[in-house]
Parts: sequence; C-alpha cells; structure tokens
Amino acid sequence: MLQDWKTATFVIMVTACLCLPFASKAGGIKNRHYHFSLSLPETMIQVVNSPENKAGELYLDSASNLILLITSTESRFKSVDDYVDCSRSTLENELRICYDDTSLKLLSCSKSAFYPKKTVLLQIELSVLPSGYDECEIYFIHHRRKDIQFSFMFLRANAAPAINEVSKIMSTLALH
Repeated sequence: MLQDWKTATFVIMVTACLCLPFASKAGGIKNRHYHFSLSLPETMIQVVNSPENKAGELYLDSASNLILLITSTESRFKSVDDYVDCSRSTLENELRICYDDTSLKLLSCSKSAFYPKKTVLLQIELSVLPSGYDECEIYFIHHRRKDIQFSFMFLRANAAPAINEVSKIMSTLALH
C-alpha cells in the first residue's frame, strides 16, 4: 500500500503541473463511499485530474505551500496497525524501500489525536518528491473495512506553519 502512495504521488504531481488551469476551489469534501467529510481552507484548490487517473484527489494551497493527496481503497486489513505498526523497529527501513529513498527519515510515528483507534500518523522527511517538497505528514485511517490516506506534503523549511495548518484541517475530519 505504501508503494501505491509513492506512485500515485508522482503521477499526481506531474498531472498537477499540467492541469493547474483546470483547478477549482475545494471547500468541503464529503465522500459517501468511504464515509468521511473534511473541510478545507478557501485558499486550497482541487486540481482536477482526468477520469482515467484513479490515483487520488489532489489539493493545492499556494498560500501555505501545502499539497494534500487523498487516496482510498477497499481494505483487506482489520486494523490500521496491520499495515502501519509504529512498534516495528524495521518501519523506517521498510519506508525507505517503499519510497526508494535511502535518505528517508522517519521523524515520528504515533496514533493521531483525531480518531486514535483508527488512525496512525507518520511524519517523514524524504527527497523523492518533486518541486522541492521534502516532508510529509500522512494520516493512515482504517474505517469501515476501508483504508483512507490523507498525505500532506510541504517544505521542511516551512514545517511549523504547515503542520499547524494540517492540524486545523484534520480537526474538521468526520468519519461517518
């Protein structure tokens, strides 16, 4: 699943650069199939992808220099801990392999303050993202036999305000 996120990120980042003229304001997101809703700031726009692109939904906030990628899939797992287990000492090495990034650094792995029984939050530094983005906060959520990922990408130099903005956005998450 982590490898799928890496591939999706590259596809969507390239698509984003090509599709910015086809962007629209994001506002609120409500996904009935995956049973969640989320509010986004007015400065965040959705980058509209072609219908063939099933990699996820991409949102860009140029004011805070933040990118959000939302991916979701039906799950074969019973819990988020089945695929992202913070207690595994090999997690950082597994992430390096998945992202094909030997410089990847796992900054933190913890239960999220938002839906802690269903969510694991990873914060990683990596060098494989385009456009100079080099840090991510990824919320892995397992809900109703489905897996949802909210991946926020930002610049390490802008980490403190970006993480604050991510917390504001994630505080609006509602799982139905």
